Amino acid sequence: MAKIDENGLKAQIRSKAFSNLYLFYGEESYLKQLYVSRITDKTVNPSFSSFNLHNIEGKDATLDIIAECCEALPMMDDYTVVVVHDMPLNKLDETESNKLKALVSDMSPSAILIFWQDTVEVDGKDRKWAPVLSLFDKHGCCVNFSKKTTADLVKILVNGATKRECTLSPDDAKYLISVVGDDMNVLLNELDKVCFFADKTQITRKHIDAVAIKSAEATTFMLSKALLSGNLDKAYEHLDVLYFRKTEPTLIMGTLISAYVDMYRAKVSLTNGGTATALAEFFNYRNKEFRLTNAARDASKLSINQLRECLEILAQADEKLKLNFEESKTRLIIEQVMVKLVRV
Repeated sequence: MAKIDENGLKAQIRSKAFSNLYLFYGEESYLKQLYVSRITDKTVNPSFSSFNLHNIEGKDATLDIIAECCEALPMMDDYTVVVVHDMPLNKLDETESNKLKALVSDMSPSAILIFWQDTVEVDGKDRKWAPVLSLFDKHGCCVNFSKKTTADLVKILVNGATKRECTLSPDDAKYLISVVGDDMNVLLNELDKVCFFADKTQITRKHIDAVAIKSAEATTFMLSKALLSGNLDKAYEHLDVLYFRKTEPTLIMGTLISAYVDMYRAKVSLTNGGTATALAEFFNYRNKEFRLTNAARDASKLSINQLRECLEILAQADEKLKLNFEESKTRLIIEQVMVKLVRV
């Protein structure tokens, strides 16, 4: 077989034409877990799951244990399903690597073996991962669950709201993403809350603002907006929220720097006769071009020289922050930065 995408996997599950071997990896944790559950739901009778479903923690397992489970005949069912969670296949010694090759090249037709890489990162360009992926390509299916694009997430949210008997516009779906982030687990959890609050009506931004928990990134961007408008009191409120949630000070500073970098790039592009998003292709803004559009609007009252001054303030504070780890000191550093930024 070979690498397949999510649609190919859906087709397999729909037609029950399962591979005997899978490797699930990629950035989207929600989808990896979802499709492990879908395969096991379709292939394992709950009444016999104790016999036919084997969940193995990969960091503590050996290939002998996995092979033994795969060789067990299913009881009153078509398949024995073995799910191996987070086994670092790129770190196997020669003996274990040979056992893996022997196992996957001669899978029992009544076994489905899924290697689910949840927190273990798989890099196809790495010299130790490349042969592993080739092995699974040859004898089974590799599925890379990469991050969904903003357009994909909007579609998922709009359809999800409809299934929950609510209506969500694409623009408000984008707003929800900007507020809570692009992690699908978090997004769908927040969608549940917003739909319950909206109670089978049109979801508005007021509903989202009322119940959705803003991500640290979104809250920090709101902090930067408050600073740009000169509202230091509001900025302090956002900082209170971030510290209450135990947000890492370096994350707060990093996101604040990112906001001002976005503004500087957008401003430079506009000043030179381009669009706000003209520089997106030169930096890492894939599926996040809206950040530059928003940044251009936020930076409208600042000159390039003022933005350079802001970035210098942030750079000095970032260096100081990395030398201090006490909460009281880190907060003081960030508060001092906020005052300086307002005064620019």
